[in-house]
Amino acid sequence: MSASIANERMHDPSGEPSAQSASSMLVGSTAAMLADHHADLLALAWRRRPQLLLNPLMDFADLETADDRLLASIDALATLGAPARSNLQDRLKEPLRPEDMFVIALFALATRDESLFEACMAIQAVLPDLGSPLIDAFRWAPASSMLRSYLERFPLATRLQLVGDRYRDFSGLVSRVLEAMKAVNEPGEGEILSALDAVSFFGKVELAVAALSYLEHRSEAVRFAAAETLLVFGPPNEARRALDTMSELARSGDAVMAESVVRCLAVHAPDQVSEIASSLDGRASKRAQIQIFGWTGRPDGIPALVGYLDDPQLARLAGASLLLLTGSDPARDGWLASSQRRIEPEGGDDSMPAPDVDRALPWPNPEAFRTWWQKNEMRFDCSRRYILGRPIEEGWLAQVIRRGPLPWRGLAAEHRHRLAKSALFPVHLPARAQRAIFSELDRKLTS
Repeated sequence: MSASIANERMHDPSGEPSAQSASSMLVGSTAAMLADHHADLLALAWRRRPQLLLNPLMDFADLETADDRLLASIDALATLGAPARSNLQDRLKEPLRPEDMFVIALFALATRDESLFEACMAIQAVLPDLGSPLIDAFRWAPASSMLRSYLERFPLATRLQLVGDRYRDFSGLVSRVLEAMKAVNEPGEGEILSALDAVSFFGKVELAVAALSYLEHRSEAVRFAAAETLLVFGPPNEARRALDTMSELARSGDAVMAESVVRCLAVHAPDQVSEIASSLDGRASKRAQIQIFGWTGRPDGIPALVGYLDDPQLARLAGASLLLLTGSDPARDGWLASSQRRIEPEGGDDSMPAPDVDRALPWPNPEAFRTWWQKNEMRFDCSRRYILGRPIEEGWLAQVIRRGPLPWRGLAAEHRHRLAKSALFPVHLPARAQRAIFSELDRKLTS
């Protein structure tokens, strides 16, 4: 058909587009708008998710809702097909935000679009900061031969991370990556850290003894990971060496490391944590002391925590520890503050205020909590350890993981990890992936 004849068929004598042509343009325009809409929704959901995980008023049901919406957006993009791909291809040409990299990489993996994924890999090679969202796309994408093929092409450190998350989807992944690790004569810091994490997610107790050789590594992060692995899985006669390493790290001067040490010991060596926490300096020490009561599950710390509710700088942190210990929901039990207080920067100058590290935590009403505590104090035995109002025991930990407040599902998983000497439950995965392996929580503990 010639171009002139085609043009005549598309237009009426007045020169206006035919109904069929207008309909096609409308459909094309709508598809393009839908693609842009769902790509933006997906990017926003991924960017907001870390903050959601910090909110103690949100539980696993809320995570399911948020994650299912995220997956609905990727399903919509996959259904739209070419218009979605065109939209995402255009985004590759703009200054690329991390959330856009996640969306494009996930779409490419979900639709098995190798050329689009190769473009993502090429950009990430030039901009290493975009590696994290690209890797996260592997946690969300459906299992496929393409996903496995790319997974096995990553550097060993990244492969270890992803195998720890996806080994249930593909047979043989664990043995292949462990053989690759054995073949490395002098593994780098990233490879060691990923390998030690993988030991936890695989539940490979027999591999924990390898951590002994890393207790004196030059990297503080490696020494910490090695000591933590030994406290969970290692032989009891090596616990002292792990604790000595933790004590040295707590005094290293790094506040983030000190908090990590305190949290680890609170879960895996609670009798040792108070001495180390008391050696910390200033505000870091005060925050650590507040969190220790919740992390260790010590109800004898509740009176001290109640005292901190009157300090605007620490009230939310203390309230969170009280929630973690008692299981009392401030919204349900009436001790959620009616209005959110705002902390003004000290000194009244024009300098940029420090980030609010507790912004995800709700404001408590001190007097209302005191009233609740007076009525409920007798429920708690100071000789026992609690999480969310009940003693730390295997059955309750499994329930917390299944439906508990989001910030403390991970803590429950760590407690169970230690008690069971089994694989650490992956609370960081998409809710749908977690639901699929909830049956693992029913396996009887070995100790």
